[in-house]
Amino acid sequence: MIRLNEIKTEVKQAEENFNRNKIIKLKKEAAELVYNLETAKLFKEIFPDLEDHDNQAEFVVEKLAKSLNEDDLYKLMKIYPNNYRISNVHRAILAKSDSLEDLAKLLSAVPKNNYVFHPARSKAVKYVKDLKTARDFKQLFPNLDDYNKEARDIYRKLKNKLNREELIKLSEIFKSQSFNGLDDLLLKKSENIDDVLDTINRYPNFKRYSPDYVRKTAYNFVKDRTSAEKFLAEFTEDNQFTERAKEYLKESPSAKKETFNKQKEINKNSKIKDNSKLDNNNDYKEKNIVDKKLNGEKEKDGYAKMVELESDIISGKRSEITAKKEAVKYVDSFKTADKFHNVFYKSINNNDVDSIINNLKDDLNTTEIKKLITIFSDFPAVSTLIYEYLDRSKNLDQMIKAAKEFKDYKYQATAGRKALKYVNSLDSAVKYKNNFYEYAARSNGPANSQLYEIVKANLNNSKSIDGAIKITKDFRDVFSIIKMREQVISLVNTKDKLLKFVNYYPLENLKIDKVLSQLSKTELFEVAKNFKINKIQSAARQRYFNQSISYLEYRNIINYFPEYKNETVNIVLNSINNIDQAVKAKNAIPELKTEIRKQALDHVDDLYSAKLYNDNFLVNNDKLKVIKKLMKTLSHDDLEKLLDEYKVFTDREKIYRLHQKYHKINEQYIKISSKNTEFNIQGQLKDRSEDVLYLRGRSSPVNAALSTYGTLLDESNIYIINYNQDKLKDNFYLSKGHYLIEKRMGKNYFGQNVPVWIYGDKPEKLSKIEKRLSEINEQINRL
Repeated sequence: MIRLNEIKTEVKQAEENFNRNKIIKLKKEAAELVYNLETAKLFKEIFPDLEDHDNQAEFVVEKLAKSLNEDDLYKLMKIYPNNYRISNVHRAILAKSDSLEDLAKLLSAVPKNNYVFHPARSKAVKYVKDLKTARDFKQLFPNLDDYNKEARDIYRKLKNKLNREELIKLSEIFKSQSFNGLDDLLLKKSENIDDVLDTINRYPNFKRYSPDYVRKTAYNFVKDRTSAEKFLAEFTEDNQFTERAKEYLKESPSAKKETFNKQKEINKNSKIKDNSKLDNNNDYKEKNIVDKKLNGEKEKDGYAKMVELESDIISGKRSEITAKKEAVKYVDSFKTADKFHNVFYKSINNNDVDSIINNLKDDLNTTEIKKLITIFSDFPAVSTLIYEYLDRSKNLDQMIKAAKEFKDYKYQATAGRKALKYVNSLDSAVKYKNNFYEYAARSNGPANSQLYEIVKANLNNSKSIDGAIKITKDFRDVFSIIKMREQVISLVNTKDKLLKFVNYYPLENLKIDKVLSQLSKTELFEVAKNFKINKIQSAARQRYFNQSISYLEYRNIINYFPEYKNETVNIVLNSINNIDQAVKAKNAIPELKTEIRKQALDHVDDLYSAKLYNDNFLVNNDKLKVIKKLMKTLSHDDLEKLLDEYKVFTDREKIYRLHQKYHKINEQYIKISSKNTEFNIQGQLKDRSEDVLYLRGRSSPVNAALSTYGTLLDESNIYIINYNQDKLKDNFYLSKGHYLIEKRMGKNYFGQNVPVWIYGDKPEKLSKIEKRLSEINEQINRL
């Protein structure tokens, strides 16, 4: 900074002399001396008319872009707004930005459509974590093209985190974008029939191109009459789902009675229609059963015929074989099938059973199907009926019950596959896993994948570490515990939770620092102070030490972390720059009072600090140390106040006398020494005698400004009288302790007049006053 101020003066002189080469040289030197914002301002002040492409200004901007903090970089932009290297500053700020707010600040500070805009937009995606930050992103970058990469990245990043309503809001924020798969995702995240219908309304083509998928998804939410009416209003074409939905419209007693009366009237008029072509679905089959039972007369006839045939066989009128052929066509209900089995049990074959099952399966209820399976259990054809029984299961419990009744692998596989559609919660996932373990545990299979998504979602949404551990225990026989552990880490934010976490989950490949980063300072300290696992405790201590910035935190380290004690003590002592900080440190860390007292004594330099020292640190041995130190700087009145403060009543006159004598001698010393500056001289030997040395070199003042007379920054002719022979090595001389005697004019080899600077020993009057000052100092020290 001193040299820059000197350059400022020299530049003015060079400008007055129109010395352009000198200015260029000084500018290069000044640019090398710029190291912070203050010196950058001074550089611009010295050279105010810098061109945007000035080499030295570019050098300054490029250099500071690498070292300044973010706030100073913004200030640098204002100093050199149009410099060709200002882009380095923009990029440096971008690199230091770690939030959308930081990026917004940067973009507001640069010209519109600046080159930093696109990398800033790409980086901004990193900080979009929820709907709010997505909205902030859009406000920051409002003009996105229709197929913007960053918008799509945000969608991919958030789509699995957001619920359906939040996804809709996200699409509204980025209304110009067409997110691939959003329609399908909204459908999958639907929670009721209204959600499905809203999705169809938003994406009409979705129903057009995937009608079966949309219809099936909608039907999953048909639970009552109201939802059925909504379903049928949207899906009007006849199929198994619409038929099932219609059944909900018949749930009320009045509706059932109306249906019964209509059917009775139809039967009475012999207008029964063939139902064999109706869609093969569970609920409509129950309707078919009602139709059959309403037509009780036909059932009675079939059973009566079966009784007649049994009588004929017993009486010998017919053989069992011929009677059986006729009897098959009378099997039109469970009752007649049971009778058929009882009559012809000896001659029944698989073809007979197959024929009966195919004729009856659509007309039987589930109870009758189960009984019929039992009746014909010895025949392979019964498998058709078992599959029908599985199809009739309407929820997970029914499917599990059916699977338990039929242990054959092929039935278990079918039940496991069909049961998946009822697995939509954690409880149902547990129930499915416990009953269909083989399919749940099959890696990458549909059941495994579906269950993991449910487990993952519930782990992410767990409100307690205990709940997450319970989920992990329920599924650790199916999924990797390490894989599930990663979903639980975010819950660990206290020591107790960390303890539960490590007590259950393995530490293999665990990123301990990531876990510790979630703890508050207080919780981190508790872990660092005492934890059952040394590896984690050590990591916590290192993290706490690295993050500590207050004296209370340093006290914790000193008292509890012996491995960091010495380093922390040094940090505390080095942080003390004045008496106030010393008092603050002592109050926070009383254990270091002795060490801090020594540091505090160094900062006692006026009456105020002396009083603070007396109140907080003073011991009897320190009183005279403070008095001796301050009597050289305090006024007489302040010295008297100091003696009163320290209760020193003896030798006062002697102290006053020494104080007065010191100040008188010191004033003389200052006056004399200011006129007799010590110089440090260096240069190349040109000639010498026993007492005189002739150099071509430079001189610089010791403890004085460079503007002091006798300073030689450029090589000059120098004579030294009584030089120090030990400092002359290899024809080069370097030594201090020389004082300017005079400047003379001499002649060079060409006979031209040149200045010669003559230096010698310390002046006698300076030596005498220094001796007197040393003597008074000794007298003060002997107090």
